[in-house]
Amino acid sequence: MDQRKRKNPTAKTRLEVFKSDRYTCQICGRSPVITPGLELEVDHREPFSKGGADSLDNDQTLCQRCNRGKGNRAELNRAIAADFGVLLDQINPAIRMTLASAGAARVVANHEEFVHLVRSNEALAPPLYRTELTTNTVIGYGAGGTMGIYTVRDTGGAKAVFDIGVASKSPTA
Repeated sequence: MDQRKRKNPTAKTRLEVFKSDRYTCQICGRSPVITPGLELEVDHREPFSKGGADSLDNDQTLCQRCNRGKGNRAELNRAIAADFGVLLDQINPAIRMTLASAGAARVVANHEEFVHLVRSNEALAPPLYRTELTTNTVIGYGAGGTMGIYTVRDTGGAKAVFDIGVASKSPTA
């Protein structure tokens, strides 16, 4: 029986993956443009060790920290779980306080913050939180300020209004 061999991506392949992902980590959303010195890597969405293909369709851009924390087993997700708490605090520290006391919160965040939050949560096994987008999307500075816990960094653009609640125990516990 032939054993599969993992191929290291060529410089051309890495460039194609980085371009398609806009030079942005697909878990935490960081980019070398905003975070100088950040190292990006090509990673398999479906781990090669679990049958994932060595192809552009299965490749994604991750920063070194997220790639090292992700692994292909749930117990290796500790770095991502820690970063998730930081991301919640960057949106608004009141989110974590409300989740700790009530178990759920309604949040109004910049669309980009919402996307990073959802991607980071989906990368965890099991996810820490359940997030549900409401039908409300608002645009503009201060828009939606009375609809939930409001972002501390209002960009003036589109904002997602969503409910977030505790889904399970943290993988770091």
